[in-house]
Amino acid sequence: STMRFSKQSASEQADAFAKMARTRSSYYRHNLLMIPYGDDFMHTHAFRSFDDMDDLMNVINTNPQRYNMTVR
Repeated sequence: STMRFSKQSASEQADAFAKMARTRSSYYRHNLLMIPYGDDFMHTHAFRSFDDMDDLMNVINTNPQRYNMTVR
């Protein structure tokens, strides 16, 4: 995806990620889920991808009442 993470869209992107994670987790009987991030050529600017995902995880992890999940 070429969409960059931004403070303005942080809650929308976190909501979308949480919804996707909940959908995927419903396919399994345990409470751990590994979600692959990207493909072979997505990370040509890996520092941006890392920073964006780090920011997204921070939004989710600092709002436990809203998301009721922890991402690592």
